[in-house]
Amino acid sequence: KRFCMQPAVKYADKVIVQSDNEKQQYIRYISPNKVAALGSPKIDRVLYTEKHKPDIPDDWKDIIGKRKVILYNTSITALLEYGNKMINKLKYVFTCFENRNDVVLLWRPHPLNEFTISSMRPDLLLNYRRLVDEFKTKKFGIFDDTADVETAISLSDSYFGDVSSSLVYLYGVTGKPVMLQDVSIDREPIEEELKTDWFGMAEFDGEYAWFSSGTHN
Repeated sequence: KRFCMQPAVKYADKVIVQSDNEKQQYIRYISPNKVAALGSPKIDRVLYTEKHKPDIPDDWKDIIGKRKVILYNTSITALLEYGNKMINKLKYVFTCFENRNDVVLLWRPHPLNEFTISSMRPDLLLNYRRLVDEFKTKKFGIFDDTADVETAISLSDSYFGDVSSSLVYLYGVTGKPVMLQDVSIDREPIEEELKTDWFGMAEFDGEYAWFSSGTHN
């Protein structure tokens, strides 16, 4: 309600909202003639580049070859929250993709990562810089620090990374697979761990127990 009654909304000649559902919320408080559901420019741009694929940057072509591209997105939130655990997670992910012939990692760290941790978590700065340098030197994959996120979304085949990033939702509208990372998994699981599972509830049909796994895909 408070968003629908802000002064900017009240005194505007036209209010543009993202969907018809949002429009129905707004017209409870202001005239329906003022509200237009025109969608999201960000989403429109993503869908446009999905249909009209951009050219692959020259420095990406040799790295990609004929392999599938996994967009690996890491956020500021994860670095601040998990600290060195996140650093270890990054190292583990890179080793998983090293020397793979079928897939290549397109790492897109948040552009403000280094600036933010230098001011809020300076203890992480040196390790983070070393990790970035190692990724670029050993060429584990593509390091994407461009301003155009739509290119990375369009040219990749699936998303892997943090749930706290708005990029998850942008990527979701493409219909391509999205996998969210678990920062606590920073090594190859041992055999005993692969044999165990946990779940919150289950449905029994007389022969099988059906449940959503808390450990496995």
